Amino acid sequence: MKIGVQMYSLRNYAETEGIEKTFAAVSECGFECVEPVSGDYGIGCENVGKLMRKFGLVSYSIHLPYTVMQTRDELEKFQQIFGFDTAVIPYIEPRKFYDEGELKRIITGAAENALKLGLNLAYHNHNFEFERENALSELPNKFPALKLEPDVFWLTDAGREPLKFLRDNARNIALIHVKEYGENAQAPNPVVGEGKTDAKSILKFAKEQNHTSVILEYEKPCSDELTYLKSSLAYMREAIK
Repeated sequence: MKIGVQMYSLRNYAETEGIEKTFAAVSECGFECVEPVSGDYGIGCENVGKLMRKFGLVSYSIHLPYTVMQTRDELEKFQQIFGFDTAVIPYIEPRKFYDEGELKRIITGAAENALKLGLNLAYHNHNFEFERENALSELPNKFPALKLEPDVFWLTDAGREPLKFLRDNARNIALIHVKEYGENAQAPNPVVGEGKTDAKSILKFAKEQNHTSVILEYEKPCSDELTYLKSSLAYMREAIK
């Protein structure tokens, strides 16, 4: 199982240092893959993909706005650039998520295009999906082509036990976001393994399920970013031995 990092986490670093230095830093820290986003960092997506490969990084999944996924050509463009096999919807506005008609339009449009391109489709949660008890876990039942990319930070924030949710929904999980939870949702993210998500058990679960990759994400690292990346990666590697 490969360990990657979500590129949205590194948005501030990339803005300051540039995307080339960002990929270099990710590679030097020891990560094997990244989960890109749709931004082109001012150099064009094709050049972002080239730089990713220059530093020996690959992508198994990507976060793309659902608006991009409604157009097959747009989705295919990103697939050709980054080579991922799972396209992830990172966010649907709560109003649309809880509107059955809007939700169906968004998911079925994305699923049809993903299927045509031989891609898997997944949905990444926040905490609002738990305003209705089973709204998140029911998604794959409503839309069989859709899997989940649970974010354990938001599961924790919603008052759920992450490992229990993962086990209960194991057959519908494509991959997992390991984002560590501190005192509350506004607090800095502890190094993985030092927070409240039970990261070790989650990582072992991902390995047992033969996930291709597991993705580190953070919002407010508790230290400088490179120290945070190295420390979290070291823990994650040890947990999946």
